Amino acid sequence: MGVESEAMAHSAVHSDRYGNLTALGDGELEEQGTQFDRFFSFNDEPGRTGLTFDKWPFRLDIDTQFQDWILVGMSVTVVMLWMLPVLAGQCRDVNFCAKFQRWTHMHSQTWVCLSTVLNLVLIFNTVNVLPDWTMDSYIKYCFRFFWWWVEHLPKFLISFAILLVLYILWMFKDRVVTALGIDYLTFVRIPSCMDILTLKPIRSKYSTVPVELLIWKVDEVQAASWVGVNSVFVEAHLGLNQPVSTRVYHNLGNKGELKATLQLNLDTAEKAQLWIIVKSAGFPASQEIARLERPIEVKDLMYQLTQATQSVAGGDFEWNDHHFLAHSLQPCGQIWVRFTRVPSAPDDSQTALLGV
Repeated sequence: MGVESEAMAHSAVHSDRYGNLTALGDGELEEQGTQFDRFFSFNDEPGRTGLTFDKWPFRLDIDTQFQDWILVGMSVTVVMLWMLPVLAGQCRDVNFCAKFQRWTHMHSQTWVCLSTVLNLVLIFNTVNVLPDWTMDSYIKYCFRFFWWWVEHLPKFLISFAILLVLYILWMFKDRVVTALGIDYLTFVRIPSCMDILTLKPIRSKYSTVPVELLIWKVDEVQAASWVGVNSVFVEAHLGLNQPVSTRVYHNLGNKGELKATLQLNLDTAEKAQLWIIVKSAGFPASQEIARLERPIEVKDLMYQLTQATQSVAGGDFEWNDHHFLAHSLQPCGQIWVRFTRVPSAPDDSQTALLGV
């Protein structure tokens, strides 16, 4: 009994995952305690003592990877200290930054000496508290890092050139698509991140107005070819709408009446433009023969909507000069169009009265 009680005194009761109670000895308890300390500390490597004061001012005897990250962070800090006047020049609106930038500009040699001494002190002290690093190894790795940059410099230059070309194309994208003749096309029809954050897809439900684009006639458009007659149709592009077009008017020539109607969704909260393209159907592909000199902005469309309240089904409407507005085409010609709201559908009670 004495031996068993002494064994139980130096053990602990442990429940496994099946609920069975087992006894743990001193060695197993010490091993579990060591695993617990490793999980909640930075010392995963055996034999590490952590923070010690055996050498002035102290030592960080932690894992090598954490020592490496501390030294990398201090190296970045040193570089930032050298570049502090440049960074201060980027925030001249702050009074202190403006004064500091002027002082360093007037005493540049003094600042270089002071920052160099401060950086050396920081690096020496950081290497001193990290037992796995010495100044020789730090300088060696700095040179290795420098040569690594030199070896990969051509790849960096090629990548930088590609990014620069992409940046220039993005900055001059409007001129590029205009030169290609596809400036009226909408390539991406998904909302941007800013639109999602500001709940624009939800707001568009209440800011979208269905409109009708009425096309009366085209005048003096150029011929698609020397030997044939234009078979004209009109195509409209507005913001996130899919392109819509009229039917083909065969052998219309360079002028004639279309009397066509197209329906679009006008989002008043969107900065969109309406492009109207006049094309001639042919084989193997259609050919553009004219387009608006300037696209119609949303605010202009809204103004025309307020001026024209009657639709084709409104009754008081005629296909003549008094109800249509002429727009100049490029390279030549005119197109007569009108914008109206789509008449609302009758409700169920009206439908029942009409017997539909």
